[in-house]
Amino acid sequence: MSNSVKPHDQRGSTRETPHLGGGGEAGSAGAREPSCWLAAACLSLLCAALFLGIASLGIHYHRSSLKSTLLSLELRAVQGERRELGESVEQLLRDYAELAGHRGQLLQENVRLSEERALQAQQHAALERETLRLRRTLTQLAHLPAVQRHCPPTPLGTQERVCTPCLRGWRLFSTHCYFFSTELRSWSSSRMHCLQQGGDLVLIDSVEEQEYLHRQTPQYRSPEYRYWIGLSDEEAEGVWVWVDGSLPMQKSFWVTGSGGEAAGEDCVSILKESSPVKNWRHHDCSKTFRWICESPALVETA
Repeated sequence: MSNSVKPHDQRGSTRETPHLGGGGEAGSAGAREPSCWLAAACLSLLCAALFLGIASLGIHYHRSSLKSTLLSLELRAVQGERRELGESVEQLLRDYAELAGHRGQLLQENVRLSEERALQAQQHAALERETLRLRRTLTQLAHLPAVQRHCPPTPLGTQERVCTPCLRGWRLFSTHCYFFSTELRSWSSSRMHCLQQGGDLVLIDSVEEQEYLHRQTPQYRSPEYRYWIGLSDEEAEGVWVWVDGSLPMQKSFWVTGSGGEAAGEDCVSILKESSPVKNWRHHDCSKTFRWICESPALVETA
């Protein structure tokens, strides 16, 4: 049976081949149409994918460009801040250098002030020692008769004393005190009184002092009554010597015509006359006149 079937199949296939051939062109045309649609669909998909890719790239580029712009702006801002920071650092360095210089000056000033303080401390200690010494000296001097006369205690009964340049009743001229008596005594008795008061008969050693005494010795009673001064030649006739042993200055103040000397006229007096620089006269030392005492001022005045 198999042999009878095979020739049938071969003939059948030989007969059907032309039939299938005519129907294949129609089937091929029908098969091409779906293929075109598929290709178009694929192309559309590819175009869509390409469009999406391009759009995505555009968006990505736009974002990248925007990000780059932002980064550029941030970079500029950072660079500006960096520049400002650099300037600030330079200013800080200059300020630091200036402060370091000031610090050095302050350290030197501190050293100088420390040295001055140490010196002042030494001086203060020395002054305290000197003050203590002066207080002890003042306590001792307070018991001296001259100080008790010039510096009487205050009425409040305290230890405080108020000193005056001259004793009460004496007159101050320059740095000396003068006493003009109203009593009458001999030359030697007048001098004794001056010595008891802590002074001596006046010594005239300047024109200014001579003129001052001339103004302070007006006439009293009569022109024969005068004021004793501390000049005499009792030790050696004709050698006029002051009571302190010194000789008169070269310029003397004798009254014109009184150069000669009578016996026993060994003591000199003054009186206010017509010329303030010509009022010395010599007299007998036993005559009784007023007198002038002189002593250094205890306290100098401005």
